Amino acid sequence: MDYDVIVIGGGPIGCATARDIAAAGYRVLVAEEHPQVGNPLRCAGLISSRTLQLSGVSPGVIRHKLTGARVHAPGGEVLNLSGSRVYALAVDRVAFDRDLAAQAAAAGAEIRCSMRAVDINFVPGGVRVKLRQRGCRDSQDKIKEFTCRLVVGADGYRSLVARKLGVLPKGEKVPLYAAEVELPSSEGQIVDIFLGNQVAPGWFGWVMPTGQGTA
Repeated sequence: MDYDVIVIGGGPIGCATARDIAAAGYRVLVAEEHPQVGNPLRCAGLISSRTLQLSGVSPGVIRHKLTGARVHAPGGEVLNLSGSRVYALAVDRVAFDRDLAAQAAAAGAEIRCSMRAVDINFVPGGVRVKLRQRGCRDSQDKIKEFTCRLVVGADGYRSLVARKLGVLPKGEKVPLYAAEVELPSSEGQIVDIFLGNQVAPGWFGWVMPTGQGTA
């Protein structure tokens, strides 16, 4: 076997898993499809204080502290949910992800970027994983095969691992639009959540302060 464990996906869960397994003395490879861990950014970066504590990531990634939420109903009613303590944190997701990747590497995991998993097959005693170097789709010599005892699928909602296992949930795909903008009125510590079909049919919208006049 080339590795004990191959982790598909270099996001927070993939890197944290790789870190803990590598720290236990196993050979671990993390295959991340993008050129850099943390990019492209696809998350607002709202986590709990406990999540930051458990991650082992430096508090330096904190951008803003949040103490509650206002839920806006379609009819105009507002439910205030807040307290005196910090319930959630707005963090720099790129820095958060890269801190976890650095932890994984320090524990002994090998991290390969621009490597996309294209096939997974079970073989006697383990799993064979095919990885394609990003940007080399027409070059067969850029596809590399590795064997391992265990594969961890941390590759998101379009997970190749989940598809191969037949456990990818079926359902409607909901498009999500997000932007970070300058919003001087967002200096508070409250997240606003908006319900109703006029805002987000079947879902919800939100405005999350991220500090320094942005949201």
